[in-house]
Amino acid sequence: MMFWVHLLVVLVFIFIGARKGGIAIGFAGGAGVLALGLLGAPVAVSTHKPEGDVSYLPLDVIAIIMAVIVAIAAMQVAGGMDALVDLAERILRKNPKHLSFLAPVVTYFLTLMAGTGHTAFSMMPVITEVAKENDIRPSRPLSIAVVSSQIAITASPISAAVVFLSSTLEKKGIDYLQILAVSIPTTFVACMLTAGIMLAWDKMRHQTQLSTLPEYQQRKAAGLVAPTGREEGRVITWAGKRSVAIFLLGLLAVMAYSTAISDKVAGVRRFGSAALDLAWVAAGRFDAFWERGLQPWDIAAGIVLVREAGGFVRGLDGTEPTHGDILAGNASLTPQFADVLAAAK
Repeated sequence: MMFWVHLLVVLVFIFIGARKGGIAIGFAGGAGVLALGLLGAPVAVSTHKPEGDVSYLPLDVIAIIMAVIVAIAAMQVAGGMDALVDLAERILRKNPKHLSFLAPVVTYFLTLMAGTGHTAFSMMPVITEVAKENDIRPSRPLSIAVVSSQIAITASPISAAVVFLSSTLEKKGIDYLQILAVSIPTTFVACMLTAGIMLAWDKMRHQTQLSTLPEYQQRKAAGLVAPTGREEGRVITWAGKRSVAIFLLGLLAVMAYSTAISDKVAGVRRFGSAALDLAWVAAGRFDAFWERGLQPWDIAAGIVLVREAGGFVRGLDGTEPTHGDILAGNASLTPQFADVLAAAK
């Protein structure tokens, strides 16, 4: 019985979000998850601790979804979505022969940027119109574009799916940036390979031209096929373009913050003098320092300073650093730093 109640709750909130549109989609999704939790649906996340398992609602994921939808809704109100659709339409109309590849590329990057697949839906009428104008069956570019937009959710830096996956895999030593480094190229290449395979299959069966479709010929003869052309009512404003720029800056800020707090990536200071770098390690201003391809006169004085201050200096291979590669730091950081450098080779 509860299964049908939960299913009804899901359908109700999907209906509310679809009817209201825009920002309501995010709030409807979050409210639906909360309602399911209150009704006993297994939406909680469990964490294993020594004192016992702890379950809690994935409020961080809900908050991410709502924040992304709010940002996209603000961009849409400012005219940013119209600017993006206009740019994408220009790309598609300029290269109609490659529509089967460009359509999924456009929807992929729209979703990658926005973190949600619903932004790509505004491209579906454009893809259909460009296909009809160039005698291409719309079914193929449309189907690949829809799949591409949903696959991109698993690679978007600001999608709830990637954030949740990052929190899960972090316990296994796989961080946010490593997930993106794998998911973005693999999902994009997979979408392009799928588009190529399906295009080749259609060409083998001689099913690429729209004019060869009997049903289309009948509808065209009956005057049921509407004329196509570029939408004239769309007005692109500077406010819309600025909103896109602000949104992209926010995306870059998320990436920069994730890089800054990652234990796999750190800022690098270079003063052009290994001796000065080693002196700052000895003074405690640097936690550690490493470099390759140095000469004895670059490091001799610095080695003395670090060791006199109680620090450790070694080559990257563990030998005495007379020349070449060097690693310096304190007793706790030096072994950890050496392991990171060895794994990066």
